[in-house]
Amino acid sequence: MSAPVLVFDSGIGGLTVLREARVLMPARRFVYVADDAGFPYGDWEERALAQRIVGLFGRLLERHRPQLVVIACNTASTIVLGDLRAAYPDTPFVGTVPAIKPAAERTRSGLVSVLGTPGTVAPAGGRVKTGGPPAATWMSLTAAARSAATPASVSR
Repeated sequence: MSAPVLVFDSGIGGLTVLREARVLMPARRFVYVADDAGFPYGDWEERALAQRIVGLFGRLLERHRPQLVVIACNTASTIVLGDLRAAYPDTPFVGTVPAIKPAAERTRSGLVSVLGTPGTVAPAGGRVKTGGPPAATWMSLTAAARSAATPASVSR
């Protein structure tokens, strides 16, 4: 049997990424891992979150031996993707990050807004400054501490 694609998220939001990956790779085997014990990631201090996820991946990679890892969490991707690639250089990691640059290239109004957890928005802001959208684009990066709500908190 071929090695799986491991899809990782802090909760269940990454199931949408898994669904699309299964459409693109229907013959591929997938393993979905949700770090419910660490959810939500938006409130974590960056170094502590990086240490947690890099540590988790030591066990996940040994157990599942994936061909590819998809980090289906914006916060984990923006904060930890580089650390994972450095710690496990033989494993390809693909992340999901806010599509700031493509949005800036396509906006007709010159406005782009990003709503995300503090852990997603703060690093994304740094990338905007260094990697950048066109200078004529106005960016609004808004951190919402509860943007990764549990189903129970949404229904309240």
